[in-house]
Amino acid sequence: LRFIQDVVVNHAGDWVLREGGQSTLRAEPLAHWMHPDSGVYHDRSAIRDYEDPSEILNHELSGLDDFRTEEAFIRRKMRSIYKEWVKRGNVDGFRLDTHRYVERDFWPSFFCGDEEEEGVRTYAESLWGRDFFTFGEVWSHSEADGFSGELEMKQFLRTDTYEGVDAVLNFPLQQTLTRVFAEHASPVELAYRLRIQSEVFNDPSRQLVNFIDNHDMARFRSLTSE
Repeated sequence: LRFIQDVVVNHAGDWVLREGGQSTLRAEPLAHWMHPDSGVYHDRSAIRDYEDPSEILNHELSGLDDFRTEEAFIRRKMRSIYKEWVKRGNVDGFRLDTHRYVERDFWPSFFCGDEEEEGVRTYAESLWGRDFFTFGEVWSHSEADGFSGELEMKQFLRTDTYEGVDAVLNFPLQQTLTRVFAEHASPVELAYRLRIQSEVFNDPSRQLVNFIDNHDMARFRSLTSE
């Protein structure tokens, strides 16, 4: 049994209300450094176009205040916060929420650190003497006969030249399982999905975290009969 912590670096709660070009506090932030006047947030509207990379990185998801994760002081703060969580909780790994909404170059800094301090993965593995497993929520689907989702997911994975996550959540397979077993699509779709993933990924059994449903979607049991 392993302890995996769900981690969010992309956004905070909805502290700031933005109306008519004015920003006011909806509630007092939990920590002083998270106050709107401290410059920690993008002062932008909600994401409207989820195909626009700039909006994904710089605008608010569902009205949640979006951290300026491109800034060095935010990256230092995030490393500090989550190294403390590793230490206090004896955490074995992280699930990284809203992974694709954060700059790709944020993650090497977060995991491995910079010239001033070590990153979260480096710290955890030196502290506990074991691998620190990470997987990202890269919510991306593929067409029934395509693999665009897999290609997007793959770019966030750890390689010899990029310090990314060890694995990503397998949203394309989740969608295919739902289509085949709950929506009566052809099992040929499932056969294709399993085959194409074995071709796209070097080690699917380690690089993909499989699941049937989660808290952000309709539960599988609610979509079909016994």
